[in-house]
Amino acid sequence: MAEMWKWRINSVFIAAYPVLTALLLVAASTWAHDNDITDAVLTSFMEVGSMVYILCRLFLIILSFTTLRSLPPSAFVDVNWSNDIP
Repeated sequence: MAEMWKWRINSVFIAAYPVLTALLLVAASTWAHDNDITDAVLTSFMEVGSMVYILCRLFLIILSFTTLRSLPPSAFVDVNWSNDIP
């Protein structure tokens, strides 16, 4: 159950981060152009968010391989495909 929630949280972040970044870039471009505070917030969001994004991607790759070690017995049932071919 814990792996399912980890998978969901990481997947939501991976899906939402590019959209939020694009919206933030559009919003920042319409705000004051020479504002140092806006640039600092945007830069820090991009740096931290990018690192978290990479970590979430790596976590999902690792989690996908670790779940292969505890498959249910039904995953190893041999399917007799020759019965379906006329």
